[in-house]
Amino acid sequence: MADKKKIPEDFHALYDPGFRAARGTLAQAPSHLETAGHDRLSEEVSDLVVNYDEATRLPNFVASREPAARLSTAPADSPEAAVTRLIQDRGDLWNLTPQDVTTVEVVSVSKRGLPTVNLIQRVEGKEVFNSDVTVAVSPNNEVISVAGQLFPGAAAASPMAMAATTTSEEEAISRAAFDLSGVAYEAADFSPTEAPADSPQYRFYQFTPQEEGEDDPRPTFERPVRVKDVMFPLGEEQFVPAYYIELWIEGFPAFAYVVDAVEEPDALFRKNLTNVADFRYRVFNTRDDICRPEDGPAPGTPHPTGVPDCFQAPTIKEKVVEVESLLDGDPWLPRPRRPPTATTASRTPTCSSLMGWAPAISWERSSRRGFSTTSTTIPNRQLTR
Repeated sequence: MADKKKIPEDFHALYDPGFRAARGTLAQAPSHLETAGHDRLSEEVSDLVVNYDEATRLPNFVASREPAARLSTAPADSPEAAVTRLIQDRGDLWNLTPQDVTTVEVVSVSKRGLPTVNLIQRVEGKEVFNSDVTVAVSPNNEVISVAGQLFPGAAAASPMAMAATTTSEEEAISRAAFDLSGVAYEAADFSPTEAPADSPQYRFYQFTPQEEGEDDPRPTFERPVRVKDVMFPLGEEQFVPAYYIELWIEGFPAFAYVVDAVEEPDALFRKNLTNVADFRYRVFNTRDDICRPEDGPAPGTPHPTGVPDCFQAPTIKEKVVEVESLLDGDPWLPRPRRPPTATTASRTPTCSSLMGWAPAISWERSSRRGFSTTSTTIPNRQLTR
């Protein structure tokens, strides 16, 4: 794995005042934050809560504190119909024009548990970056809450300007690869490859170094690079065409980039897709050499006499076990020669596990928060040893 000091930090141009000032999209803070749609909705929905994004000054969460309150009460035949009607009637919550409303599309509907509808904005087939919205709907097809933001001005962005890209996809990939690794890559090092059938919105590129036959010191790619077109919002209803790129460079964590497709290929967005999470759980243990788990704070299992004689086992103190990594082999098989250890939150003797050894698990979780996708993506999970 690359030195952590060399791995760049996450970055989002929309939330960087210096970048926006350089692009001329940094506006003065208004004296009145609420949109016209907010004022109108608050008159009809009691105890309304509207949270605003700090950079765009647009609502990113809308709901009511009253459990029975609804953002829409008009009857609808389906969750998607209820949400579509809400966007049409309440587009001014995000200062959307009627033309902007037509850019909002229903991506998916989940009816497991509380129904939810996922929305996204597209213009000329290009996704508006960060425009993913999740709407919770009641079983009666009434809108309960809206999480996420939509961007005004998307429909007015000139199609010709959005299509006038001066940076090729290969150049954008090489720019992102250099930003991540610090090693220079050429646009000619990447060539198109066949896209999987389940990713129609993406284009795929493989790393094909031109200097064949010589030792190439540059890190190679663990999997093909995938790319798609996006419209990146810079604030104040300004957008630029860009490429969304995912890199899997050997020795580095997976990274997502958005690279400007006009003039200088600036990195507009950078996010480490790997999140390391440890797991902690509480356990009651006998603290003997075997570290046997018990079934409660006063275990007494098995019963010492087997007769109802009012036996009461002494209580034991619970311990917090932190799971960190997974040992080689199958975790349900007996453990071998070297005794593994587990990390606990206390200074008391540690027990190897609930079953005599301690599997410690470290998940590397590919999280796609901060950008949207038009298809349902299951985060990649890798077990590290």
